[in-house]
Amino acid sequence: MKIPKSYLFVPATRLDRVIKAFNSGATAVIIDLEDAVLGVDKVALRDELRAFLKSWDFSSCGELWLRINGVDTPDCEQDLSLVNEFAKLSGVLLPKVETAQDVQTVAQLTNKPIIAMLESAKGLLNTPDIAKVKGLFALSYGCLDMFYSLGVIPNSKGADILLNRVRTDLLLYSAVNGLSAPIETIFTDFHDEAGLTDYVQAWQSLGFGGQLLIHPKQVATMNKALQFDKATLEFAQK
Repeated sequence: MKIPKSYLFVPATRLDRVIKAFNSGATAVIIDLEDAVLGVDKVALRDELRAFLKSWDFSSCGELWLRINGVDTPDCEQDLSLVNEFAKLSGVLLPKVETAQDVQTVAQLTNKPIIAMLESAKGLLNTPDIAKVKGLFALSYGCLDMFYSLGVIPNSKGADILLNRVRTDLLLYSAVNGLSAPIETIFTDFHDEAGLTDYVQAWQSLGFGGQLLIHPKQVATMNKALQFDKATLEFAQK
């Protein structure tokens, strides 16, 4: 199995963008039923998504994932029912994970790989137990909700300290539990190509396996940043 590097979000309200997302070179596309569709009639939206997936040629592109609503929301059960209708969906992105039970609940109700998003202090402190859950594919984190919940100012020295702690924990607990390498969170300024390049090279050097992306133009920048130079290749071969 080839592990995706680029996970590009597409709002469930804009399913016309799914093929465009794959055409950008993304190795995985995540249809977002959570944050990207706040205030939308999610019952009607699931019906539209169901019709879309029934007509989708899963063999034509890369991996297709769904970000569902959190297990503590009334929408989660219906989201999981939708997931179970489509065997060829690659997996589930589970937001706002705080306990191992959150992941176990989804794992028991689906037979899909799960990416667990840690977005709060409670989730971070429970990382050792969360990482042990059978059915978990990889760990990731949501920086914006995490900053808000902890009172951390984004793009500050304090934010850097926190995120480096988070990244280290995710890397270690993923390794000891045999998970796929962690997936880096979003880079919010999709106009900042140089900043994204530095960001990608930083998580790659740390041993992360990929990144969540919010705009198709970020895919090409990420892929270019991941290209190894001759010295790096020689070191890896040794």
